[in-house]
Amino acid sequence: MEVHANVLEVLRDGAIDGPVLIELDESAENSEDKLSTEPPSCWSPVNKHKNIEISQNGLDIHCQRGKNVQSILTNYPVPDNYGYYYYEVHITSMKRNASIALGLGTQGTKMNVLPGDSSNSKDTIGYRNDSRRIHNGGKSTLASDPPCLEGDTVGFYVDLQEGSCYVTRNGKIIGQAMNKLKLKGPLYPSVGFGKRSVGTSVRANFGGQPFQFQVKGMKI
Repeated sequence: MEVHANVLEVLRDGAIDGPVLIELDESAENSEDKLSTEPPSCWSPVNKHKNIEISQNGLDIHCQRGKNVQSILTNYPVPDNYGYYYYEVHITSMKRNASIALGLGTQGTKMNVLPGDSSNSKDTIGYRNDSRRIHNGGKSTLASDPPCLEGDTVGFYVDLQEGSCYVTRNGKIIGQAMNKLKLKGPLYPSVGFGKRSVGTSVRANFGGQPFQFQVKGMKI
């Protein structure tokens, strides 16, 4: 799989210690607009479906009840001065036939549809473990086979400059990248639980712990 050469500017050989980024404008660090400079650090208690339960640490979420699709956004969007962004979720619990999606959404994202769903705006994108594809505005590309399951750690990488993204599983890139994206921010990391997903739980890593994804072996 081809990966943009600039990835080497922001990823180190071995486990990544923090959010993947390139500083496009150093002056943005001094902005008074916190939403533009503070990176995502936990799930939002406001921008979420009412049936999603958030743990006290703000990183674990649980689909506790309901038969409909349920989604959630983070507390902050990806800062405007980030050229790249990456995060991971670990599937701690998932029953058979349950489904999850992870990707990026906006403030206007509906909380009763999955990230990247065609009924959502084209400014959302998401990988679904049931379809095994990355979805964006009605378009999709195959990302994995077989699907991600309980115990897997799934990562979502987006190149905000080039308009491309790909998915990782347990530290390795899977499938093909989706290119020529026209995403408009602010963009929030997002996870969604599909129908029949009661009992499903995931734990997010926004850079507070080393990521499983590693650079070694990538083709440049």
